[in-house]
Amino acid sequence: MARLRDEQARVEEWGSERDGGVMVDSGPVGALVLLLALDRRGVPSALGAVHAGRDPAFPGGAIVAVWGAGPVPDDEHPRLDDVVELARFALE
Repeated sequence: MARLRDEQARVEEWGSERDGGVMVDSGPVGALVLLLALDRRGVPSALGAVHAGRDPAFPGGAIVAVWGAGPVPDDEHPRLDDVVELARFALE
């Protein structure tokens, strides 16, 4: 779990820095955590999103970034700009 002030986000990481992924809650804190992973790992091979209610571990939805050849969910394919915009709300 990542926490910022009174907000929190579930975070799951797998694999290595070059061949793995990160899945975060689809809220502002999750987006900020994902940007920190991008800063550490570089630009991901793919971004995907899971709609709310599809994954019991992420009931409100999730954003997924993958480095290497792994698949991403295909409910949506957010752009990196979308993730940056969402993360800005965490910093207000």
